[in-house]
Amino acid sequence: MPVHSLKLCWVHVIWGTKKRFGYFSSTKLKMKCLEIIKEICSDNSIYLKTCYINPEHVHLLVDLSADISISKMLKLIKGISSRRLNEEMQGKFEWARGYAAFSVSAGNVDGVVKYINRQSEHHRKMSFQEEWDKYIGHYLDAKEKYLPENGEVAEATGLGGRGDV
Repeated sequence: MPVHSLKLCWVHVIWGTKKRFGYFSSTKLKMKCLEIIKEICSDNSIYLKTCYINPEHVHLLVDLSADISISKMLKLIKGISSRRLNEEMQGKFEWARGYAAFSVSAGNVDGVVKYINRQSEHHRKMSFQEEWDKYIGHYLDAKEKYLPENGEVAEATGLGGRGDV
């Protein structure tokens, strides 16, 4: 079968529970959540490379399907998992609003996998809030570094080539 399009879109995604409550302190709930996330990814052609569920937040690394946005993927994962976890738990389970998503180059995939899989060790040294603040700080630094001050995108010149990507 000929390949007409090829994409590789690694994304490291992080999101937390509502009010940073440690719902996943229980191994049983952590494993149930992981099972649900794996199922959602499989059903939606999202390749899940790795996932780690901390008591109050989740890290995952995915190769995003060509026909789904990051936002849509998170709506699916958070929405379906929330509903299914509420069926499992007594009480009300909720994810917090929002998420962080970072592109990962193919050369950095193994390093991100190690980082995600070592979350238990990592969070002995740094809380989720400290980690979140660090990520947000890196994002804001990058945004200030790479975006023009006036917010306008500069016109590209001298690209050469056919221009019909």
